[in-house]
Amino acid sequence: MTGREYLNRRKRWVFGGVAVGIVLLVGGLVGLPLLVGAGLDTPAVSAVVVPGVVVFVATVVAGQKFLFRCPWCRGNLGALLTQKGVWRTDPRVRFCPYCGTDLDDPVGGGGDWDAPVE
Repeated sequence: MTGREYLNRRKRWVFGGVAVGIVLLVGGLVGLPLLVGAGLDTPAVSAVVVPGVVVFVATVVAGQKFLFRCPWCRGNLGALLTQKGVWRTDPRVRFCPYCGTDLDDPVGGGGDWDAPVE
């Protein structure tokens, strides 16, 4: 798996969570007139809308701050990767700005960084 594939997988999960939050929020707002018309008060209405807002905001913040890390140096790529494209990383982003590693290089594989000097 390349670094780009790893980041694309994470990006799909994060934006899936954002989509769930939006669906909950819109569903709550669409159902709002039905709840108010049924005579329900404010706590019932907020119980429908608040979960959508919480899921949406929590997913966006988690993606920006914690979930989009460089597979090699663990630098935060959240602001860079969420600017363009929803389901995949922008192909113009080729290197990590922190360590300079090409995102199309394979991740893992043992590596030789700690091999003894011969």
